[in-house]
Amino acid sequence: MCEFWNVFGAIVGAIGTLVVLYGLGTSIKRMLLSPKFVVGIIPSEYEKQNRGEELLNAFMLREPLAECSFRKCFLAQRVKKGKDIAKLKDTCSQAGHLVPYCREISLSSQHALDIEFVVRNAGRRYGNYRLAVTFDDEQIRLLDVKTESPLTVEALFTLPDRIEDQKLKELIPDESIRKAYQRLKLYGAYISFVWGSLEKKGYDIVHLRLEVPEDCQSFVTIFRIDHREISFKETLYYAQPVKIIRIKEKSYSA
Repeated sequence: MCEFWNVFGAIVGAIGTLVVLYGLGTSIKRMLLSPKFVVGIIPSEYEKQNRGEELLNAFMLREPLAECSFRKCFLAQRVKKGKDIAKLKDTCSQAGHLVPYCREISLSSQHALDIEFVVRNAGRRYGNYRLAVTFDDEQIRLLDVKTESPLTVEALFTLPDRIEDQKLKELIPDESIRKAYQRLKLYGAYISFVWGSLEKKGYDIVHLRLEVPEDCQSFVTIFRIDHREISFKETLYYAQPVKIIRIKEKSYSA
């Protein structure tokens, strides 16, 4: 009888070991083969004019017979706490274009600024994601949003009189809701998109037009990416500082 229980215990132990090894193997496989989403602001026209094609060549990695990829040091950086965002902004203010992820963008009009950012699936298989964007300066306002592929806007928070597109304007919550958010200082400008999908190595580009305060010298763009699978879900936050370049118009005297 004692021998039976010894054999039974050994079998149970072996089964337990197999279950643990299977779970560990599944986790490693998921980690290695799962989609991996990255996001970042594309170098601006101002940067291209002042720093040449070398910046774009450094930003992009052209892979033979494949989609191009982007160097992570130029993209938005992973953040976990509010102080991480402040640190990125301070670094950008002190070192400027010497920091690869710091973008310099000139105003397209008196107070309007255009940014384009890319979302890429750097993983090894197809994946679903949900994207939201906001800013550390609550005075920034959204003026326009352009997307490609099936990526569409789900929610939008800004002043309605700043938006020209009627479809986007309909997504803005009622004034009473906006005032409640502003009172709580939860949102300045905010935009979220419906669940999208990207093939491995695929990417989407989004264009935003912003209105920035006259005294704003820099701000941080904050990205939230939700990724989910059947039995797995994660939320990642990324941040990227932007330095505003205000080009003074030349004055001519008679």
